[in-house]
Amino acid sequence: GDKGATALATILQAGSGLTSLNLSFTRLGDEGARALAVSAKQNKSIKEIIVQHTGVGENGRLLLESALGQRDGTVALSGEIPELSVTYADEANGILGCRHYQRGCKLRAHCCGKFFTCRFCHDEVSDHVMDRTATQEMMCMTCMTRQPIGPMCTTKTCGGRSMAHYYCNKCKFFDGDNRKSIYHCPYCETCRVGKG
Repeated sequence: GDKGATALATILQAGSGLTSLNLSFTRLGDEGARALAVSAKQNKSIKEIIVQHTGVGENGRLLLESALGQRDGTVALSGEIPELSVTYADEANGILGCRHYQRGCKLRAHCCGKFFTCRFCHDEVSDHVMDRTATQEMMCMTCMTRQPIGPMCTTKTCGGRSMAHYYCNKCKFFDGDNRKSIYHCPYCETCRVGKG
């Protein structure tokens, strides 16, 4: 809430070197948004603020936007942007992913910088093709934290939560369906279903 945002703002005013703030609040009022906006104005390195909850008022949003307005910065509310929202392979059973794969993360496409649950989801709505192997960043759909791509979430919140049953660092491929046997073929340099 506002107290947490104000405390964070005090830290930011001291100069953190951060370029992006990915924040999660159950509610962010005008007081907290104002404190963050003031610190963002003073901390010139911050280019992006993402608030992972729509419990921020319109005045609060305007305050944050004004803080970055002179820097081509962006302020986003996760509930308004599909790429920052949680997606499911099976919503009824709480299985994260998409209609193509089960996985607990989204991938940041190297080509356009947007987040998609898989390369097929990207390609379906884009005018270009995603190179999955070029992916360097993911976003955990449990804590909504952006981080380097890997087999598990590295935040303290998630405590090493696995992103999928199978992960290939070469292909940057995740699949959470443990009914499948998947292996990376060293000859064709791609992941395949089977025993190898």
